[in-house]
Amino acid sequence: MRWLMLLVIPSLASPLFGADLAPTPVATAGMTDAPPSIDGRLDDGCWTESSAILRGFVQTDMSAFAPVDTDARVCWGAEKLYVGVRCEEPNVDALRAQMTERDDAVWRDDCIELFLDTNHDRKTYAHVIVSSIGTIYDDRIPGDASWDADIDVAAQTGDGLWAVEVAIGLESLGGAPQPGDVWGFNVGRERYAGEGQLSIWSPTYAKFLEPDRFGELLFAEQPGGFAWALIDQPMFG
Repeated sequence: MRWLMLLVIPSLASPLFGADLAPTPVATAGMTDAPPSIDGRLDDGCWTESSAILRGFVQTDMSAFAPVDTDARVCWGAEKLYVGVRCEEPNVDALRAQMTERDDAVWRDDCIELFLDTNHDRKTYAHVIVSSIGTIYDDRIPGDASWDADIDVAAQTGDGLWAVEVAIGLESLGGAPQPGDVWGFNVGRERYAGEGQLSIWSPTYAKFLEPDRFGELLFAEQPGGFAWALIDQPMFG
């Protein structure tokens, strides 16, 4: 049985005034035996039956919720990690999509960014960027811009939104996890159809590349998810 919990944080005003930082979120990704068709539609059963659902994206400095919604879904199989991201976009005609070749500067377009700290060491991680037209950039940090993941992506643009589906071969990430393993994990969005906005699942209080502020992805055999959400909007200053 799939379970869903909300971590309610009654007051997080303190990070805005130089005190404690907000806690990093946790998500539980279920294992699926029915992988999604990578077509950008996010209409496969695994996205609702087996996936962690990541909502409540915020501005990176934790000053406010993101001005438009983003949600991500994560599940896994024996050979691949699956991530689906749906991006609300009221101005789809203004999506920036100039990069067309792999490892172009995709971060200059409307895109989502995935961060996978498979060692959970808060230092090293794989970095995958996918644009609204499905162009890929990938590298390992630190120091390996030549790394190419075994990755399959598809993107779709619709009425008021765009979406991507991503399948990453687990061997290219260092091997398949075991149930109970935990990775550092984060999802960010760069939005240029609006006003050059950055938003993120786990607030970094800086740019995206802050592995000590990534959330955590727990791998489980059974479908399930822990959806962390910021409930009390007045906490933002």
